[in-house]
Amino acid sequence: MGQAKKTGKKRQFIIAGAATLLILAGAGFSVAGRGLISTASAAEHHQAEAEKVEMTYVEIPRMTVFFKGNVPKQMRLDVSLKVASKDVVILEGYLPQIQDKLNACLPRAKIEDLNKPRGMRLFRTELLWEVNNIGIPVPVQDIMLQNMIIM
Repeated sequence: MGQAKKTGKKRQFIIAGAATLLILAGAGFSVAGRGLISTASAAEHHQAEAEKVEMTYVEIPRMTVFFKGNVPKQMRLDVSLKVASKDVVILEGYLPQIQDKLNACLPRAKIEDLNKPRGMRLFRTELLWEVNNIGIPVPVQDIMLQNMIIM
């Protein structure tokens, strides 16, 4: 009979511990959920503020890039950078540095990756990061690759 009391108390202790753990987990998710909602609404607010600023695309002259490899290939493309309209004049002063950076980055791309949507998205993200880290005093919001021809 003493063994049955010990087992019963042990079972109650385990059930009470599990219930406490579930309550604490629920409270944690509730608090974390509120944090995520406020972060999402802050991001939406920031995006709405960004949409109020008039944006424009600045075109970079047509570029030709040569790839090294077993079969020499080249790529011709037009690049446009999305910036705030008020920053166009400042950005145009940095176009030579931007072209140099793009000429350094473009040959690193793998042609087979550029034929896939995910590879192209990653490539654009990398180029945008590289352009924004040149030291330009204005942020480039997006980069658009047009008329890309691989020969």
